[in-house]
Amino acid sequence: FAGGSTDGNSPEADLLQGTDGALYGTTYNGGASSSGTVFKLNTDGSGFTLLHSFAGGSTDGNSPQDDLLQGTDGALYGTTTFGGGVSNGTVFKLQ
Repeated sequence: FAGGSTDGNSPEADLLQGTDGALYGTTYNGGASSSGTVFKLNTDGSGFTLLHSFAGGSTDGNSPQDDLLQGTDGALYGTTTFGGGVSNGTVFKLQ
């Protein structure tokens, strides 16, 4: 991880292998607002894709720290440590 606005830094959670075979994970910091990211990566190390860059503040979470889960709907679910309406974290869903 370079730690810049296009990828993130400080991955703290385990990777999730999705039903599509790809790996999904989060970084605690980095991204466009330095508030963490969600990313996708092929198992051979290719195809890195930034799926979400957290903005922080009251409208988005920041600093995801725990593992992602994939629901039966195929969406990714997770939590952030900070951000949201009262700055105590959020639950998020990514399609």
